Amino acid sequence: LAPNYSDVTKFADLWVPVRPGTDAAFLLSCIHVILQEFHVNRRSTYFYDYVKQFTNLPFVVQLDEQDDGSYLSGRFMRATDFSQYAEEENADWKLIQLEQGTDKVRLPIGTLGFRWEEEKTGRWNLEGKDTQGEEFDPMLSCMGDDGEFEEVQVNFADFTDTFDTKLGQTEGKGNWAKKVLRGVPVKRVTNADGKEVLVTTAFDVLLAQLGVNRGLSGAYPTDYDDASQPYTPAWQEQETGVDRELVTRVAREWAENAEKTEGKSIFITGSGTLHWYHGGPLIHRAMAVMGILTGCMGRNGGGFHSYVGTEKIRPYAAIG
Repeated sequence: LAPNYSDVTKFADLWVPVRPGTDAAFLLSCIHVILQEFHVNRRSTYFYDYVKQFTNLPFVVQLDEQDDGSYLSGRFMRATDFSQYAEEENADWKLIQLEQGTDKVRLPIGTLGFRWEEEKTGRWNLEGKDTQGEEFDPMLSCMGDDGEFEEVQVNFADFTDTFDTKLGQTEGKGNWAKKVLRGVPVKRVTNADGKEVLVTTAFDVLLAQLGVNRGLSGAYPTDYDDASQPYTPAWQEQETGVDRELVTRVAREWAENAEKTEGKSIFITGSGTLHWYHGGPLIHRAMAVMGILTGCMGRNGGGFHSYVGTEKIRPYAAIG
């Protein structure tokens, strides 16, 4: 994945000649395909089990209602938001999950607050257990396996037209991002104040952000050839110059290899992407998310291989 012809691209099995600085658009489109085909259309057991145990995707996100009746994705809900967990040590640093099948609020061990406990120590690992030591199945999505769900419209920002990749500048010093309304499945919980709160999971927010079709309402792309909505293969083609069929091929081959080898797909990179002003927070995070969704981080032979120190911490910064 490189804009220029070099000894690296010369001997590559496949060269993706991306426009300089548009790496993230290509990678986010790969993620769109991976989510659509390996998490929604067909659930990869390995990917499903990995993201439920090792990522923050099953954790509960509060939705904040706006004046027009739509919602914004809010903060993660934590132990202090619920009376049964409010007295936990470091309660502000312990995040909440819902139990699959029961919708019961659960407090799993292993999140940040548990690392710094002094009263009870050693509960650092994400083991699928709550604070009572009981195993439970975290809810990854508020959309039931039977297809039943309640949904609300959530605001997302489309930054496609805020920067011109050809001119390298935005006319008029910048355009506003477009507001995109998309349906997100929700659950209702009661907080410590006795108020009903609409919540969803980080996974549901991610699917909506990336425009993955699941039969929800709102401004979702119709298919991979819909260039009007961000993150589709057709959308990235107009940004990167890379053929939409090529991004689909790369995404499928990355995910198929990761599934068969249980996480041995790897990004070999260095300081090249860091030369772009958004290289660290955008391009590297896209790589991290792509690796995380396919169970590659923390696996021998998977994730990042790099000679620059910043890549080592990217998995923590993206989804940790």
